[in-house]
Amino acid sequence: MYIDMVGSTRMSTKLAPDFLSRIVTVFSQEVSYAIERCHGLVLKFNGDAVISYFPPSSSALNDLNRVILCEATFYVVKHAINPLLLQMGHDGIDAKFTSDFGQHTILRYGSDYNRSHVDIISATMNLAAKMQSVARGGQMIIGEKLYDKLDDDTKTKFAKSVLDKNRWNFHDFAEQKSYQLYWRSL
Repeated sequence: MYIDMVGSTRMSTKLAPDFLSRIVTVFSQEVSYAIERCHGLVLKFNGDAVISYFPPSSSALNDLNRVILCEATFYVVKHAINPLLLQMGHDGIDAKFTSDFGQHTILRYGSDYNRSHVDIISATMNLAAKMQSVARGGQMIIGEKLYDKLDDDTKTKFAKSVLDKNRWNFHDFAEQKSYQLYWRSL
């Protein structure tokens, strides 16, 4: 899952670097807390984005937890972070969320077990990253593999994305068809 703060580039031209770094820190910290409460793990921070994953230990619960996590994070942004920023005379922030389901490979850079960098590589992570380009603030986009795992009630909260091929042209090579995305506004 990728959770990205929307508007930080614009904010970097208007705000002092130390103030912007505090906003990114608070955003990343609150997102991290929400990820942990939903049984996910933070993989890494990439600028103002938080990249996380949900281990397979209780996958049915974790699939729904991704949706709950996005709702909780959006709530914190809208009802906690933004009112404080608005009181200080600054524009609020927004977030966009992308996620999918699939297998991952754990990759360790270096031979020192305690000091080497750990990362995940997979088609799933790559797709979730690519989905960021079509997501908008206040929106969650998921791939069809995650959508198929959700219960019927949760599925009704999502709509099938209809995107121009210039915006989304990734294919499920096993199925030889475009990879379907689903979205919802939060």
